[in-house]
Amino acid sequence: MEKDDLIPSQKVGQQSNAIKEKKFSSILEAKQFFVRASARLLEINHWQSISATEASHFQLFDDRGSEIERIAAEGDFIRIDILGTGALQGHGYDWVRIESMEYYSNEETDIDFTIFVARPSRVPGQKGGSIANFFSPCATSTFLVFRQGNILTAEVHGRNEVRNLQPDDIFGEARNLMINVGSEVGMSFIRWNLLVSGVLS
Repeated sequence: MEKDDLIPSQKVGQQSNAIKEKKFSSILEAKQFFVRASARLLEINHWQSISATEASHFQLFDDRGSEIERIAAEGDFIRIDILGTGALQGHGYDWVRIESMEYYSNEETDIDFTIFVARPSRVPGQKGGSIANFFSPCATSTFLVFRQGNILTAEVHGRNEVRNLQPDDIFGEARNLMINVGSEVGMSFIRWNLLVSGVLS
């Protein structure tokens, strides 16, 4: 299995990759830390504490728009509060939905991974409405903890990062036009780099 096969292909727009690696003295130690790192990755409500930043806050929601206090699951929504850049149609927040999630362990290949893919979404619990995110729905963010042998990586891969040009209102459109895609990708890289460092800390 190739790790690249787990990540959506890049077709349009820009991409970003935040990757941190940690090498352990033994495979057993790496396996034990993999369990801890996977838990951190899925405890989305605690991301801001492990990434040591107050600039971004994350909260998990169900499809009815209610806050939930548990590890993430496929179909959940993530509300992202990025100071100064929130989508007006998202009530000042950016939103993504976890569209797929997978846990994998194979003794023969000596590989374990936990992965989920999130995509820009509407606000949960609302009928209709446009995408409440700076990026368009073609963009994805892949969150991954991957172990092979005694090496463990935490990764976030942004793909097909294209500006959302169809917000509900003129203010949201102005916000998306004012923020350069490259600068938004850069801000995302900083945010996710802090997260992957926290997952492996």
